[in-house]
Amino acid sequence: MDKRWSLQGMTALVTGAGRGIGYAIVEELAGFGAKIHVCDISEVLLNQSLNEWEKKGFQVSGSVCDVTSRPERETLMQKVSSLFNGKLNIFVNNVGGLRSKPTTEYDADDFDFHITTNLEAAFHFCQLSHPLLKASGYGSIVFISSVAGVVFFESGSIYSLAKGALNQLARNLACEWAKDGIRVNAVAPNAIKTPLSQPYLDDVSFKEGLYSRTPLGRAGEPNEVASLAVFLCLPAASYITGQTICVDGGLTVNVIANHMHNIHKMDKRWSLQGMTALVTGGGRGIGHAIVEELAGFGAKIHVCDISETFLNQSLSEWEKKGFQVSGSVCDVTSRPERETLMQNISSLFDGKLNIFVNNVGGVRSKPMTEYDADDFDFHIATNLEPAFHFCQLSHPLLKASGYGSIVFISSVAGVVVFESGSNYGIAKGNQTSKNLACEWARDGIRANAVAPNVIKTPLAQPYLDDVRFKEGLFGRTPLGRAGEPNEVASLVVFLCLPAASYITGQTICVDGGLTVNVINKKMDKRWSLEGMTALVTGGASGIGHAIVVELAGFGCKVHACDLSETLLNQSLCEWKKKGFQVSGSVCDVSSRPDREKLIQTVSTMFNGKLNILVNNVGSARVKPTIEYLEDDFSFHISTNLESAYHLSQLSHPFLRGSGSGSIVFISSIAGVVAINCGSMYSLTKGALNQLARNLACEWAKDGIRANAVAPNFIYTALAQPYLEDSGYKKSLFSRTPLGRAGEPKEVASLVAFLCLPAASYITGQTICADGGLTVNGFSYQRQA
Repeated sequence: MDKRWSLQGMTALVTGAGRGIGYAIVEELAGFGAKIHVCDISEVLLNQSLNEWEKKGFQVSGSVCDVTSRPERETLMQKVSSLFNGKLNIFVNNVGGLRSKPTTEYDADDFDFHITTNLEAAFHFCQLSHPLLKASGYGSIVFISSVAGVVFFESGSIYSLAKGALNQLARNLACEWAKDGIRVNAVAPNAIKTPLSQPYLDDVSFKEGLYSRTPLGRAGEPNEVASLAVFLCLPAASYITGQTICVDGGLTVNVIANHMHNIHKMDKRWSLQGMTALVTGGGRGIGHAIVEELAGFGAKIHVCDISETFLNQSLSEWEKKGFQVSGSVCDVTSRPERETLMQNISSLFDGKLNIFVNNVGGVRSKPMTEYDADDFDFHIATNLEPAFHFCQLSHPLLKASGYGSIVFISSVAGVVVFESGSNYGIAKGNQTSKNLACEWARDGIRANAVAPNVIKTPLAQPYLDDVRFKEGLFGRTPLGRAGEPNEVASLVVFLCLPAASYITGQTICVDGGLTVNVINKKMDKRWSLEGMTALVTGGASGIGHAIVVELAGFGCKVHACDLSETLLNQSLCEWKKKGFQVSGSVCDVSSRPDREKLIQTVSTMFNGKLNILVNNVGSARVKPTIEYLEDDFSFHISTNLESAYHLSQLSHPFLRGSGSGSIVFISSIAGVVAINCGSMYSLTKGALNQLARNLACEWAKDGIRANAVAPNFIYTALAQPYLEDSGYKKSLFSRTPLGRAGEPKEVASLVAFLCLPAASYITGQTICADGGLTVNGFSYQRQA
């Protein structure tokens, strides 16, 4: 293939590469021509691997390194810098470690082990590798995360929160380092057949449970993870950044339960030779690029297009290139024409089809109130109904092939709010791919969706010709540009390759990072907290103060703690005057002994029962990622994460004893999308969001719910310096649909609701109180 599908001349560092997934990644990178340095803690495994790679002619060197040691990390990066002349193209952070226990049984050593192994090492390596990645002119970081950082997984809550933090770190660095030519993504595997997961897979009960929940019905192979990791490092993936992509056999979406010569050197996993494909709307734009890419990998393709002129021009081009492409004119909005097309396909490909790419789409942009019935019908008939009907018609052919793959060309407008019209947005909502991934897995059919940002096509050109629209879009897109059709096509084709055999049910954004860049007491008992007890940390000011007021207003008896005795006493006097039942104590929640003493006090005060725990304390030191020191890392972990984790452990018996327990973590939108408040702060908040998901599942049997609330900037002392910066404020407000910062009570009301009996079926959620910022992909009012 061309240079977009080659790593010739590029350099890479892979940690934990002596076996398992890391080993497979090295094999894949080397197969694409990269020069690699690997590290592993085991000298024996490392030497065995280096000998194997030498026999295969791979350019791989290696060194022993315990990545949990800061000095060893620094020594390793000095060696890599020397080896590769101060430049590095690829960093794959693969090392991870796991101790599985119930949450209540983890001790401080377990916490430190997981944070140091899975999180701190990755963060520090990114800092150390940044100048080398930047100097290369083309840098790519891939974190090997886990489905345990996306959904609840029986692997232990500390492991999960660390992986959730990695996913958020990928989003932050994708935005912060885009200007340096560095892309960052995370790959989240299911259980993979490696020595680390073998004990789980040897457990018959665990294995049966896992396989029953995984649509593809099996564990993954290391090379099925490696193929995605390597794709994300290729120039072909140049517009993919900030994504967390699951390689999980569909588990996370299954609620119930020189041209071709380089590629010919690869195994069949990277070839489409002998396969057949149908691409709709293939006469130009993204569809045309997809046909080119599929044909380049050896597929035999039939395309359809509504324009006979474009179709014939394209067929002439492809014939000159020696591609095996046929075509027919088809208006996909016509049911009879769809049926005729599929009859032709069946005849052409002998009743078998490997790949169906649903590319056709259309848009009419208007305000919601101006759409009429014809507009609605147009969007459904163009974007939704044909895709659904084509899937029905193609199902027997895909099934008969023994290897079927469906790819829907969706849009970021189906992921976040985008100024393309609400009708278009709902039609691009991507749920069909998730459903088919689960329903048709048994038939050997995978289904995924690709959601592009604005791409340089005739359809998008009017938007890109509008200078203000273009400036606004590019300002919100970390890579700072629109995408090229071949940058979408490369992902589509990857998803069709055997190398992507364990990826199904995913919606993957090709967007340059855009989607990750941002009570009445007279009611019945469901709306009352009378007789309930609560602990609120950091309760003397800001959001914490507002939460205490809200909870007390619903009749709750509250204990508040705060680091400041002065603020605490002022607040207690205020609450007493209002007749609230609030007590308080001074506590530094970053201190383990202080936390233990606090919970003893609460236990005594509330007779061993606690209904509500609100983990509100948090703090940030804002710096560029490369300037954070070891002390900064420890500060963020101990203040924002370890304190919440430990307090949850300590309060567990009292929450369980109450019969109705609720934990609310005050997170941040910085744990959901990338915002300019420091990547360390963000990763701790991403970890809190994952912790809420884990505890929601693990402690549901104990009558305890757990949720996270993620505020935007709120008018508090912590946020005031930002809001006093007029430039920052203007930028923030322009990205927030409601056009303002929030008030503490607007967060407190959501927290209180989540603690009410009325919210009894809400658990494991991260809910943003953000004025709409996190769902606002891009909004622009076209000038008259």
